Amino acid sequence: MITLKDVNWGIEIECVGQTRETVARAIQSVVGGEVVHVGTPTVYDPWEVREAGTNRVWKVVADSSLSNVPADLRTEVVSPILGYADITVIQRTIGKLHPAPTNRGHVLPLPIRFIPCMGNR
Repeated sequence: MITLKDVNWGIEIECVGQTRETVARAIQSVVGGEVVHVGTPTVYDPWEVREAGTNRVWKVVADSSLSNVPADLRTEVVSPILGYADITVIQRTIGKLHPAPTNRGHVLPLPIRFIPCMGNR
């Protein structure tokens, strides 16, 4: 029987209202490592967070599907392949990226997609 501990997966997180550099540095505050502005292709304005002590790379790119905010504040995070041991990393990362409560006390949603990965890490 396959359990959650046996499955690898990746996630995509859409963020609005923060620059890609700000989002990359928030991820770095959780996973450590180095933030690099890759810069090409320019349409995606890609940034990478090269995770400390691993070969994993978190990608932070422009997201054209978020059309209701300025272009520099449309961001999508694409995680490396993750596993059960990374659940706390995801929780901490989402905590860094989650928007603060609005002036009415509501928290805005943070869209997240979980993508199952076949094969080994």
